[in-house]
Parts: sequence; structure tokens; C-alpha cells
Amino acid sequence: PADRTVEILSYMFTTDRIPGKFDPAAARALGIPPGPVYKKLKNGQSVTLPDGRTIHSRQVVAPGHAGAVVAVLFCPSLDVLPQLAAFPPLAALRRDPAAAPEARGD
Repeated sequence: PADRTVEILSYMFTTDRIPGKFDPAAARALGIPPGPVYKKLKNGQSVTLPDGRTIHSRQVVAPGHAGAVVAVLFCPSLDVLPQLAAFPPLAALRRDPAAAPEARGD
């Protein structure tokens, strides 16, 4: 019946966002000397060089991506899977496999 209530037990584990990688070659190409400035850029800060240029983190750090998510679900019946798959908090976790870093060669 459509009005039947079914309890589903779930746990969700997530990791922090994974920061982008610092590109030292891009930094060198911009004339940024190695040292503490690299750390500031990697940490998302902008820096002003001695020549007056302002370098933004996004110029030398690749975009980061979402961390891992693991969901553990106990479903008493396979009949509830269609509704569970459409449940907004779970549907938001789905992603296009082609968008995965391993599919892009990242």
C-alpha cells in the first residue's frame, strides 16, 4: 500500500573537501620565487610580489573537489529502493561517472 511506513537505518560518512594541487611550474612562469609565498598561495591567499603584481591562488592552484562520501543503508525490502534513490539528500550525492577525476585523467 502507498501509505505504508518503512523504517530505514542509515549512516553517512564524509571527508573534508580535497584541496587543489599547487602548480610550481605555473608559479615559476609568473616569476614567483620559491619560499613562504608558495605556502600562502597553496592555502588560498593572494600575495603581492615586490614588483607590485598581485597573484591570486587560483592562478597557481588547481580547483579542489568534494571529498569522499560513504553511505551505509539498511533497507528491509528492495521495494523501497526507488523511493530511497529519489530521496533528495541521497540524490544530491549521485554524480555523473564521467565527471569523476579518474574518468578525466586527474
